[in-house]
Order: sequence, then C-alpha cells, then structure tokens
Amino acid sequence: MPDKPLDIDPDEVNTYFIYAAERNGIELARLIRQTQLLLDLQGELYPQELDQVTTIRSILDIACGPGAWAIEAARAHPDRQVIGIDISLPMIEHAQMFAEAEGVSNVKFLQMDALSSLAFNEGSFDLINADALYTFLTPGLWLSFLRECKRVLRPGGLMKIGELEYGITNGEATEALYRVWTQTMKRAGRSFSCDGWHHGTTAMLRPLLRAAGYVQIGHKAYALDCSYGEPWHQAFWEDLLVMCRHMQPFIRRVCGEQAVREQQELLTRASAEIKRPDFVGIIYRLSAWGVNPGTFAEGRDD
Repeated sequence: MPDKPLDIDPDEVNTYFIYAAERNGIELARLIRQTQLLLDLQGELYPQELDQVTTIRSILDIACGPGAWAIEAARAHPDRQVIGIDISLPMIEHAQMFAEAEGVSNVKFLQMDALSSLAFNEGSFDLINADALYTFLTPGLWLSFLRECKRVLRPGGLMKIGELEYGITNGEATEALYRVWTQTMKRAGRSFSCDGWHHGTTAMLRPLLRAAGYVQIGHKAYALDCSYGEPWHQAFWEDLLVMCRHMQPFIRRVCGEQAVREQQELLTRASAEIKRPDFVGIIYRLSAWGVNPGTFAEGRDD
C-alpha cells in the first residue's frame, strides 16, 4: 500500500461538481456537518443486517472527503485498520490533522483518484465504504469502478454504498430549486433519471452491484425528516444554502447564466418556505451492499 499522497493535479482530474470549493474550507465544513447528520440519522456505521461486519479487520473509505466517516469507524473499532482516500489534497490534509487531534491512530488518509486503478493489492480490504458517488461518478463509469473495488476486496469482503435522493417537500419553490439541480445533472450526463426529475442513483445501486459481479446483495432505506420544528430542520436549510452557492459555477457551465439567475430567485423564495411552521420535507438515503463472491457460491439476493 502507498505510504504518501500520490502526485495528482486536482484541477486536471477532479470531476467533483463543486469546483475547488474545498480549498476555502466552506465545502469542507459542509461535508463534515453532512456526514455527522447522516450518521445521526442512521444511528449506525453499517446496516445491522450485515452479518459479515464481525469479521472485518481492514476498511477502505473511498471519496472520504474530510474523513468524518473513516474517523468514526476507526474510533468505534480501534482493533481495525481504516484507510481513507480522496482526490482532494486539502481534504486529505484536514482529515489527517483531525484524526491526529482526536487521538485516532488506526486511520490514515491518502490522496488517490478513485476513477483510476486503486493503488492497493488484490484482496487488501474486508470492507469498502463509499458515499455520495453521484457527485463525481458518471453513469458510464459505475461498473468499472465497482469491479476495481471488487479487485481490492478479499473473497467474502463487503462493498457498501450510500446515496441520497434529495427531498420531497410541500414547498413549491423548494421543489423547483431541487429541479434546477437534477435537470442540470441530467443535461451534464451525470444522472440515471430518464427525465431529470430526480437523480435516480439509489434505484440503480442493486442492479449495478449485481452487474459488477457481487452477490448476497441487499439494501436498507433511511428517511431524514427535515420539516419545520424537527431536529434536522436547521441543518437541512444550512446545507441547502451552501450547496446552492457552490453549485453555481457548475450550473453556469452546463446550463448558462439564466439558469443561475433562476436558481438565485428560487433560493430566495425557498428560504421563506422552509422557515414557515407548516413546511414539511423528507430526504431519503439508501445504503446498498454486496459481497465479493471469491470462493462463495453465487446465490439469490437477500
């Protein structure tokens, strides 16, 4: 395994839709808060249905960002070795400093491009975790990515993926604001949706895992209630606000300046909607997993 960051120019290869925002710290802070929010929502690092979790000793967290999930996994299981990789050097540097400040010594972070061959030997890990891959992984790259992950998993090892499908709300402007984003992703060729009215990634996780050769495939759904008065209401609004600001260069590049002006106008109206006492909203998250068959006989899905 590599002991130091690889020589990567993120301006050349980083396909993350928020251009270089992590370098000013705002996106970094948003991702940390979002990870903690999702961990609180799930109440678990791994779905309880995963019987193989007890045999895990080595973990790889792909596209780890500022390292919140990897650090929590290492903290919860000090006898396990955790590696986080991300293409962004600022993210990796922060993650390593955060781990050291927290006294978590069984985790390390490496700069690495998840869209290239992973710099690990075959069968290096018992579990691979990956979240929000839609932010950089286009539909045509999923199968090759999942097969490369299978290469570095041991026989019987687990591939676990988490994806969001942003919200269903009773806010007209909030719904329209979300639609600007999903339509942009569709136009950019980064959506599984047939019409751009949603991302569509969650629906594809099981078929993709199956097509990549994984077995014993399962999934578990979570719901985040971001309605007015609920604990996550304020965090939902703050995350949406930062996301909208950071997405503007991507929207401008794909759809033009008019789409950015539309987004800004909708954001003003959505802000008023979200602050109303009658505002209701649900965000869905799906965790899907599959087993590297190795010596296992292929069987039916769970």
